[in-house]
Amino acid sequence: MRTILRLAREQTELRIVTDQFGAPTSARVIAKAIVAIIRDGGPSLVRCFSAAGGLVNIWARGETTWYGFAAAIVQGMKSRGVALKVQSIEPILTNDLPTKAKRPLNSRFDLRRLKTVFGINTPIWDEALGAELDALALGLLNAVAG
Repeated sequence: MRTILRLAREQTELRIVTDQFGAPTSARVIAKAIVAIIRDGGPSLVRCFSAAGGLVNIWARGETTWYGFAAAIVQGMKSRGVALKVQSIEPILTNDLPTKAKRPLNSRFDLRRLKTVFGINTPIWDEALGAELDALALGLLNAVAG
């Protein structure tokens, strides 16, 4: 998120891939889920993890592309009064972006174990993003005013 924001503050056009899918997840979403697991699991925590096969994914629900994520960040920051240089976001394909690392086109996790074993529904990625943008915008606007 911070990289996209930095680029949006420095450049007039962003070129962002539109064929890689995931669900951006903040540390806050992960931390809340872990706290709920520990708090509600109590003495049966080991049994719960055993029932989950020992592995539970924690991820925001829903999906978007990197392009959708970037557009949500730019729109969200502008609506919060943060000045950005970016004027347009150009959708591109993964093959159009030369990178050393190969990225998966689908990096979403299966959340069934989190829901069925622990009864936890994480927020949808864009709902969780709103809280992160609020905090980030407040920090940026205070830095400019201060």
